[in-house]
Amino acid sequence: MSEEGQNKQPPVSQKSEGIPAGCVPSLAGKGVCVGKGSDGDDGGKGQKTHQEQWMKILMCSTGTWSYGFMTAFTSVLAADLSNNTTTLLGSDLILSDRQLDILNSLLIVGAFFGNLAISPIMSFAGRRPSVILATLFVLTSWLGVALIPSYFGILAARVIGGLGCGALDVAVVTFLAELSPTRKRGMATGMAGAGSMWGQLVMFGMGCGNRYFTVAGFAMLVTVFVVPMMLLLPESPAFLALKGKKEEARKVLKLFRGASVDVDAEIARYITSDVNAPGVARWRRLLEPDVLVPMLITVTLFILTFSTGGTVLITNSSRILRMTHSPLPNNLTSVITMAVQMGACGVYLCLVDRIGRKPTLLLSYLMMSTAMGGFTAYEYVASFGVSSFMNSSSQTNYFEGNITNLILHDPSLTAKAADQYPGEIVALVMERQYVPSSWIPLVCLAMAQAAYAMGLFSVPYLLANENFPSLIRPQACSICVCAGTLSSIVNLQIFTPMLETLTLLGLFGIYTTASIFGFIFTLVFLKETKNKLLS
Repeated sequence: MSEEGQNKQPPVSQKSEGIPAGCVPSLAGKGVCVGKGSDGDDGGKGQKTHQEQWMKILMCSTGTWSYGFMTAFTSVLAADLSNNTTTLLGSDLILSDRQLDILNSLLIVGAFFGNLAISPIMSFAGRRPSVILATLFVLTSWLGVALIPSYFGILAARVIGGLGCGALDVAVVTFLAELSPTRKRGMATGMAGAGSMWGQLVMFGMGCGNRYFTVAGFAMLVTVFVVPMMLLLPESPAFLALKGKKEEARKVLKLFRGASVDVDAEIARYITSDVNAPGVARWRRLLEPDVLVPMLITVTLFILTFSTGGTVLITNSSRILRMTHSPLPNNLTSVITMAVQMGACGVYLCLVDRIGRKPTLLLSYLMMSTAMGGFTAYEYVASFGVSSFMNSSSQTNYFEGNITNLILHDPSLTAKAADQYPGEIVALVMERQYVPSSWIPLVCLAMAQAAYAMGLFSVPYLLANENFPSLIRPQACSICVCAGTLSSIVNLQIFTPMLETLTLLGLFGIYTTASIFGFIFTLVFLKETKNKLLS
């Protein structure tokens, strides 16, 4: 059939006569199913093709390394300035804890506006140019951080970096979703989250013993390589099809689906939303029920993701463990945190395309509810169990005859101090002896971060691309990710006030409630999108 003849095809209908259920019509009028190679891959044929596919998907995912670099850099900056306050130009740079918090906050604020700004660029210029443009913003930011010797200059650079990271957050995941075969889409988009975590790990490693401007230069050097990698990748087939470049779209689909796959059906689905809604503004299309309902569900999942405390625990893990009497040093806590996140991300990559999006998310909420419930129970026992015992009549008898052993277990307490300050010793020993085992918070922290990395973080990003047609996917995804970014900003900013008002017990109780609500919401409202064909 000629190109002109294809352009005259009527809107594609799932109810075409003679087409089996679960299949879609191809441009030639035949029904093809995802399980038979229409949009998955070539059914296992061509090992070389598969290797090329995953190499290009890995190249695309490098765009999110920048986000990992940016989020971890504040910790590197704080550690470096605590030992040496000189900048690259020789002037002094002294930052308070509050100023460091603002550096983090402005990065996320910039990301929020980057989430919004990138969607029209993706629709007009394409997915690949959008990733390159966002990367240039990140490069500008690193250059400013390395060279500018003033606090306000670094603040401005962080805002620019936030704009770039927010744009990458949307553009890279959408690019991966549209390049990858249906049966591998979950794993492919999960590479974006893995790239971000890998970036954090590399940044922490580079921060050991190096000056902050040296680390910024290294991050800039690594980020530079994202640009040629993007230039080596083809444009998204969905974007090409919507722009009428069907032959180019076919070449890209053959590359990522396999030479034996009928790609015309996939091209037909991409153009259907444009054919069936001629002249309808893309932002107005978002208000139609078939788009608005899944968008509200996805937005709610993004908000719940950050309301369960996952981001707060990652950002404030050392502080929380210190408040719960953990004996671990901060650097060891950071290593354990990153190792758990990377391992859980690997589990996500293995599960999401096998058991589906909904079961993966339900399992993650179940783990998060258990972890936060464990934190809550620990804090309850630590807060009320100790005070109850100390007010009981048995405490005097307990310490009689045991004070010598207690002193031996704490070198800071001497026999002289025991004679002079028995009340203080009683209080110190009671806190040490009757606070629950200090390993419990560490286990709960590890489980919570595993739950966050295994599904709570990645599944909403995947759904933000699978639930919407190609014509409005950038806009819909942008709105969903913006909701998550805004929720992240709010939860991080209210953490300290809530902690002061509600204590750890009340805070973990709220996170437990949010996790349980997320499990129920997912169970009731979320529809499975495993093997769903992009339209």
